[in-house]
Parts: sequence; structure tokens; C-alpha cells
Amino acid sequence: MCLWALLLEFATYSEEGAVGDWRYQVPAWLDDGMPLKHLELLNSIDQLGWVTGDDEVEIPTTDKLVMVVEHYVSQVAELLRANLGDAFTFAYLWSTRMDAVTYPLSADLIDDIVNDPTILHGDPNSKIPAYMWVEQGMNL
Repeated sequence: MCLWALLLEFATYSEEGAVGDWRYQVPAWLDDGMPLKHLELLNSIDQLGWVTGDDEVEIPTTDKLVMVVEHYVSQVAELLRANLGDAFTFAYLWSTRMDAVTYPLSADLIDDIVNDPTILHGDPNSKIPAYMWVEQGMNL
């Protein structure tokens, strides 16, 4: 869920959507079969603070999913950046916008994505805002 939220947020910095739009995609996770018992397990293990079994204080499931993402996303982003580095993390996120990409990315494709000579401020296809978002910690 965190990777999906990061990917959706990344897209906003490459001119697709608006910051925070990932929150509106949360119901799709439920539609894809996210079992409620997984959420209850996370709540129990990480003490997220949800009261279960009391209809008066029950938090809507979509709000729980948002809370799970908000709880874990900084750890996921930190691990991506620590293990891949900013340039590779950026390249992998950017590559999701491309057709017919195979993974793992080749060194040449990573170089093409990261060192694109057409990157300029004011360019409507500029990668700079998206790269800066990665470099600054990928905050949601």
C-alpha cells in the first residue's frame, strides 16, 4: 500500500494528479481484497490505537488504510532511498510512466532517465520537481 501511495504521489510531481490524491484511491485497495484481519493485525502489533468491536467509536476502514500508509510510508521511503539511492529510486518510479519497460532497469535506461539533457525548469515535462520530491524524502 505504501509503494502504491508513493507511486501515486510521485505522479503528482510529474504533472499527473494533485498532491494527496493517493488518499482517494484507498477504496480500490478494499476492492482488491485487502482483508480486514490484516488491518486488525497491524493495529495490534504496532498499536495504531483503533478500538475494535465498538460501533460507536469504530473508524471507517478507508480511514484505517490511510492511517496504515501514513504510519509506514516514511520507513518504506527511507529504505528505498537507502538501498537504491535517490537516482535509482527516481528512475524506477519514473519508468512506470513508460511503455514496454523490463525490470530490472538497464544501466543505460537509468542513465537516460536520470541524465536527460532536456530537463529544464519551466519545461512542461520537467523531471526536476519529481526528482526533488524523491531527494527530499518522498513525503506524502
